[in-house]
Amino acid sequence: MFRGLGKSFVANKKRLSVIAAVAGVFFIGALFVERLLNPPIEEKQIEQQLGSTEVPRTPIADTEQGRMIARILEDEDFQKQLPEKPEKRDQSQNKSEPWPQWAIDLTKIVLMVLGILTIVVFIWILVVGSEGGAQAQKPKKNFKRPTKKQLPVEHHMLVPKATLADVERLAEAGSFGEAVRLLLSVMLTVLAGRELIKIRPSMTGREIVATATFDTSFVRGLRYMVLTVEAYAFAGEQVNRILFDECFEHFNKLSAMKGPSAPTKRQPK
Repeated sequence: MFRGLGKSFVANKKRLSVIAAVAGVFFIGALFVERLLNPPIEEKQIEQQLGSTEVPRTPIADTEQGRMIARILEDEDFQKQLPEKPEKRDQSQNKSEPWPQWAIDLTKIVLMVLGILTIVVFIWILVVGSEGGAQAQKPKKNFKRPTKKQLPVEHHMLVPKATLADVERLAEAGSFGEAVRLLLSVMLTVLAGRELIKIRPSMTGREIVATATFDTSFVRGLRYMVLTVEAYAFAGEQVNRILFDECFEHFNKLSAMKGPSAPTKRQPK
């Protein structure tokens, strides 16, 4: 078990390191959130920055000028004291209002919850990575490797279990567009089975034609059938008897190519 966890940690080392760092940030933030939101300001520091505004009084000289100043100071209409520390008052006015205690407590709770959730994600990645590695080492039973001739039947141009009898029945009913579509499906299935073309679910009809490994004259016939089906299925063009007969003629030429699994040649009516 511990060996699996160790391998999981090594495999996900970068991601787990980032998650651990994020969790640490959340927990540290929860511990120091109050100091960060409401930093303390010492009164002594303010006094040192502003300085004292008190000025020591000196005795007035007993001279004519001094006696005149004394008489002026005895008048009550004159200001006899200095203003009270205007810089300190301005400092207190510029100071922002402190955060309420409930907001600080709520922020602590949110940061703690986020930290715990981050730790849970850390453990989950560690355990799932360990189980995934253990499952990858187990041999898969009853697994069959797909053969080269296995076709992706989910491709939009392939119709499962399409036959020439279905093609003729649709042509007799006047559904030439659907008949050509089934005819192309039969042709693509046969060519893919003979490994003359490659079919993948994401490929277009023209991309399938580009993978053809047979003679160019036959490739032109396959391209003609693909373009006819595209015009019918995607552009809404109507397919008449003449187009159907031409596609059937190309189908017969492709069927005449030498090689195994060639379909039986049928003449259009």
